[in-house]
Amino acid sequence: FGLIVDGSVVLIENVVRRVGEWRHKNPDKKAPLDVIRQACHEVARPVVFGVGIILLVYLPILSLRGLEGKMFRPMALTVIFALLTSLFLALTLMPVLASVYLRTASEHEPFLIRWLKALYRPLLGWAVRHPLPTVLAVAAAFAGSVAVALTMGAEFIPKLDEGSIAIQAS
Repeated sequence: FGLIVDGSVVLIENVVRRVGEWRHKNPDKKAPLDVIRQACHEVARPVVFGVGIILLVYLPILSLRGLEGKMFRPMALTVIFALLTSLFLALTLMPVLASVYLRTASEHEPFLIRWLKALYRPLLGWAVRHPLPTVLAVAAAFAGSVAVALTMGAEFIPKLDEGSIAIQAS
């Protein structure tokens, strides 16, 4: 799901930032449409390239043949179509919605974010002041995750033996 909304999130975040900067200089006024247009234009090319890179990852899956192709090609096509649609919406619908709803946007953080930052800052300060225990804790967590990963089997991955029969009901 994150792949699908990534372009729209980047675009809207930039609009909120630029409108917030403009409103800081011009309080009590709506941001002009030019500010929103420029904010969208700033990130349009990076959004296209970001989605393009993700699409390139899925293209080799389309070349799979046999059982692997029958299993994974529909998933790859679905992701590719969803990414292309999300890119189209990010570049067309999101600027329109931003111009309607975000002209008076403010950059005040929600309560949950302020609360989480209040919890995080002391922990970060402690981790910076005590690097050895921090590194040891991270190493122990990594070792534990490797141990768990090694005990996991491939129960959910089908065995793809050559010559297997793949029944497809239609």
